[in-house]
Amino acid sequence: MSATRSQPLAVLPLVALMFSAVAPPQAGVIPTARAMFAMSRDRTLGPVWSKVSPQYGTPAAGTLLIGALAMAVAALALVIPRLADMIMATVSAVGIVVALSYALTAPAAAVRLRSLLREGWRQGGRAVVLPTLSAATLLSLGGCLGWSFYTSTDHLELRADNGWFLLLTPLAMIASGFVAASWAKWVRGSPYFRTGEGSDADAPQLLATPQ
Repeated sequence: MSATRSQPLAVLPLVALMFSAVAPPQAGVIPTARAMFAMSRDRTLGPVWSKVSPQYGTPAAGTLLIGALAMAVAALALVIPRLADMIMATVSAVGIVVALSYALTAPAAAVRLRSLLREGWRQGGRAVVLPTLSAATLLSLGGCLGWSFYTSTDHLELRADNGWFLLLTPLAMIASGFVAASWAKWVRGSPYFRTGEGSDADAPQLLATPQ
C-alpha cells in the first residue's frame, strides 16, 4: 500500500489486468448471445434465444444461458482432464473454422453484389473481386493448416497436441452445424432456407414496440 502511495502510477498495471479479465467474457458472451438472437429470429434456433428483456431491449435470456454454459464448461474442465484437452484443441484448431466461415461468406457476398461489376471497376473490385480473392486465400490457409495437422502424426490420441485430434475437433464443430441446419430446415421449417424469403422483412416487426 505504501509503495502504491509513493508511486501512484503503479496501480495502472492492476487496472489494465482488471480490464483484460473483463474483456474476454464480454467479447465471448455478448456477441455469441446476439448471434443466437439473430438465428432464433430466423427460426434456425429455438425461441428461447430471441426472448428480449422488456426493460433493456436486450436478449437477456440468451446472454444468461451463454454465460451459464461457459461457466459450466470452465468448471468441468478443471475436474475432467479430457475436457480440458478438448477445449485446448478447439482453441488451437478454431482457425480452420474461422477460415471456412469467412471463405464461404465472401463468395456469398460477391454473388449477391455481382451487379456492381457493371457499375464501375472500383465498386465491382471492392464488392466482388476482393472478397473472391480473400476467400481463395482463406481456403488455402485453412487447407494448409489442416494438412499440417494431418501429417503431424500417424495416430489419433485425445491430446491437445495430437494433429488428428486437432483436425477432428473443427470437423465435429462443422458437422454439428449441419445437424442444426438440417433440423431447422426440415423440422422447424425455417423460412431462412427458402429463396426470396430473407430475414430483413421480419426485423421491423421484431423491433416494433407493442402499443
